[in-house]
Amino acid sequence: MKTKTLRTLIFGFLGLIILGAFCAWLFQNELTLMGEWFIGRYGIWGIGVGTLITDSSPIPLTSEPLALLALASGMPIWELIIIMSIASHLGAPLGYTGGYILGKQAWFQRIIEKRFPSWQEKGADHAVKMVAIGALFPVPYALTTWFAGSVQADFKKVLLVASFRWIKTAITLSLLAGGWFLGTSG
Repeated sequence: MKTKTLRTLIFGFLGLIILGAFCAWLFQNELTLMGEWFIGRYGIWGIGVGTLITDSSPIPLTSEPLALLALASGMPIWELIIIMSIASHLGAPLGYTGGYILGKQAWFQRIIEKRFPSWQEKGADHAVKMVAIGALFPVPYALTTWFAGSVQADFKKVLLVASFRWIKTAITLSLLAGGWFLGTSG
């Protein structure tokens, strides 16, 4: 692994811890009230559906605010990891389907082919790798699944590499929760 990549990864991990601690230190009461209201009203389904929306939307969104609300409400981290991992993984077939439908549209094909003449052939070769990278690293995951669908990449392989999202979700939420508990203990 290159030094620059390793440095970026370390700063990303530290950033999540600092974000969790900062939010707990400055906004603990407000986030606890909002989190208890949100979880009380929508429960784990609210976290699941919210994560599914953020991880399948072609507009890049992030689910960390939902995680902070759940942590502030007192939801156990293991439960949060399971719910958000399932929802995030389910975002892959949803995004793939959206991309598949979009990729079949003549107007979309004309627009893309003007700029990238062999987009489907070349794209299909790399789409599964892109989904794997999107599942593991902080890049727009949903866009990678939409792209994979638009070039009709192998669906089973896309679904398989999307399972890497479980690893990323567990790491991200653990670091965020660690920061949150660090910020609340001070």
